[in-house]
Amino acid sequence: MLSLRSFALVCASMLFAFAAQADRTITDQLGRQVTIPDRVDKVVVLQHQTLNILVQLNAQQDIVGVMSSWKKQLGPEFAR
Repeated sequence: MLSLRSFALVCASMLFAFAAQADRTITDQLGRQVTIPDRVDKVVVLQHQTLNILVQLNAQQDIVGVMSSWKKQLGPEFAR
């Protein structure tokens, strides 16, 4: 009986572990269904407002690209 309980506990733990890393499907601004992973490791930022949010969330190490025109639009200090 104990092994059956242990097995059930392991199975339940696995279900919760997989649920925690499930993909999510959202609808974007154009009405398209987009699936994104629960954990995002790399981002390309297309709006400077989003860059501000990522910096406030201390996620700047995950940024792998920004728009090349930002330096001209926002000035040379935008990287700061």
